[in-house]
Amino acid sequence: MIIKFQRPLSEFDFILSFDVAKFLTGWSLINFKTFEIIEAGIIDMSSVKDECIWPKYYTEMTKVISFCSFYHPEIAGKFFVTKEKMPLQAGHFSTISTLQALA
Repeated sequence: MIIKFQRPLSEFDFILSFDVAKFLTGWSLINFKTFEIIEAGIIDMSSVKDECIWPKYYTEMTKVISFCSFYHPEIAGKFFVTKEKMPLQAGHFSTISTLQALA
């Protein structure tokens, strides 16, 4: 994974983006030059009953990164990972409800 601000965005061709929410997380691999969606999927955490769900999320995110790297070897060293930073919604599956649960 790339550390924030380690390299300029012009060096990257792909984005692996995660929209983090409490139960369902969407992800997509996007061609940064053409904005074409190459792959997309969902991480379903609705069956997890643990208090601290985040270590499991990061394990699943690592699996997505491995999946994308294996099936799309052309992205090696040319992608960066983003995740939603600010909660923008207030629905059942939003990051606002996630932050409220964590608080």
